[in-house]
Amino acid sequence: MGIKKIVIGTAQMGSDYGIKSSKLFTSNKKIKEIFDYARKKNIIFLDTAMNYGHAQKKIGKFDKKRKFKIITKLSKLGNLSFQEL
Repeated sequence: MGIKKIVIGTAQMGSDYGIKSSKLFTSNKKIKEIFDYARKKNIIFLDTAMNYGHAQKKIGKFDKKRKFKIITKLSKLGNLSFQEL
């Protein structure tokens, strides 16, 4: 059967995050290497969120040709109200 979809998480690309948190994945050089590798392996999904520091900006910087599909999470929306269409 095999794995059909792999998603790359981007939290460490924008902030010092995780149990093994380090600045390893925040350098532009390292992020470019990760994205280049992902493209070669047909990995097209990136997971991000507004509270991942500068991750979204870095994705925009290195994904100018829009080759990745972005999955993003929103922070708490507060007191927004929604109207029926």
